[in-house]
Amino acid sequence: MTTSHADQADRADALWVEAVVDHYRQVAREAESVIPELDRLESWAEFGVEARAFRRQDSWRMVLILAPWMLCRLLQPVRESTLTQPPWTGLTPATGMALGPVGTVSLMERQISAHLQSHPALGRFLIQPLISGLTPYATPDDAFHAWSEVIRTREKIRTERGISCQWQQSVSRREMFGGLFAGRAG
Repeated sequence: MTTSHADQADRADALWVEAVVDHYRQVAREAESVIPELDRLESWAEFGVEARAFRRQDSWRMVLILAPWMLCRLLQPVRESTLTQPPWTGLTPATGMALGPVGTVSLMERQISAHLQSHPALGRFLIQPLISGLTPYATPDDAFHAWSEVIRTREKIRTERGISCQWQQSVSRREMFGGLFAGRAG
């Protein structure tokens, strides 16, 4: 049986998401070893690292990452060579938990600002913090629900003003709460 290009891309995407989750788990372990008091924070103890709502858009991989310290959107070009001007031109990326400098990329007909990060296993990628400080949330689903409400409110305002935002419309409730690849055709 031959493997199709789509199957190979799906496998590469799954491996990439796995590497991202592993990276954030390692960052959490390193933080715990340096700051032992972190395990006393309820969100730190209750929240692991998980990925949801993966998608490819305009040659970019995107995924929502929940870590004990934040909910963020992570973006990485499928191949850097596809970028006419990488958002990190002239910038030095950050590693670990620190947020790097802000870069801007054109995605889905919008300019998106995000922090430049780097990791040996992942390469360069961008992070958009969505929720920092998860102590108000009892569970990961509560944090994702809060972000879903932000999206719903933004969409309501955009609809009232006659503005469309494919970026926000593209993440369905099923993807937000149904697992990593829930919205993808199988």
